[in-house]
Amino acid sequence: MAKRFIDNTIVKKQWFAELTNFEKAAWFYILCECDAVGVYDINTVIEKAVLSKSIDFDTLIKKSSDNLEYLNKNKIFILNYCTIQYGESITDVNTKSKPLMAHHRLLRKHGLYERVTYRVNVTPKEKEKEKVKEKEKEATEKNIKRFSSAADLTDEEWTKEKKAFKTEEGMV
Repeated sequence: MAKRFIDNTIVKKQWFAELTNFEKAAWFYILCECDAVGVYDINTVIEKAVLSKSIDFDTLIKKSSDNLEYLNKNKIFILNYCTIQYGESITDVNTKSKPLMAHHRLLRKHGLYERVTYRVNVTPKEKEKEKVKEKEKEATEKNIKRFSSAADLTDEEWTKEKKAFKTEEGMV
């Protein structure tokens, strides 16, 4: 019988609190029935027998705040599952640990190996945050270059540069 760690703060998270009681039960059912890397094979017959009705996966995925996603039409992946179950050790691609090697094989089978081992569970929101940080970094570098050459400017050129900078930053 497989054992599972559960994030004990899940019940305090807004997305989870907004689920119906059935959807909460479905979430825990999926968590208990998924494989060792967080992939759940959809089986509507068993779901209906255990939960008394079928799970509406489209609705559950939308409400789960990027914690579930379809791998294909018959499989659901629980994002952050590997991180919660195994910590950062799952990212050790050079491991000699037999259990972790088995998990890596399973990740490869599901096509999740690179995604989980190189950067654990990158969600669309995290990708967007990375893009924003990259743009901010580029803007900062641009301004550093711009003002590092400011020592060579005349007073008049310096005043024009300050005005242009304030306009770009939306300060004027």
